[in-house]
Amino acid sequence: MKSAFAAFLLALIVVLPASSCGTLLFEERQGEPHSDRLDPNVLILDGLGLLLFIVPGVVAFLVDFHSGAVYLPHDVDRGEGPFIKD
Repeated sequence: MKSAFAAFLLALIVVLPASSCGTLLFEERQGEPHSDRLDPNVLILDGLGLLLFIVPGVVAFLVDFHSGAVYLPHDVDRGEGPFIKD
C-alpha cells in the first residue's frame, strides 16, 4: 500500500509541474524575440506549480523565462490560454 501511494505521489510530482510549463503549451514562442509583456496565463500556471511543489514550480518559471514562453508575442495584446483570452 505504501509503495502504491509513493508511486502515485511521484507521478503527481513529475506530471503536474510539466503540465503547467508554458514551454510545453506554447512551443511556437521558443526562440522568438522577447517582448516586454508577460503572459498572465503562463504566470498563473507556473504560480500554481510553485504553490503545490516548490522546486518544480521554480524550475517551471526558470524554463519559461529562459525559453521565452512566458513573454507574449508582439502581435498579441492579451493571453491566449484558459484564464485570460483575447
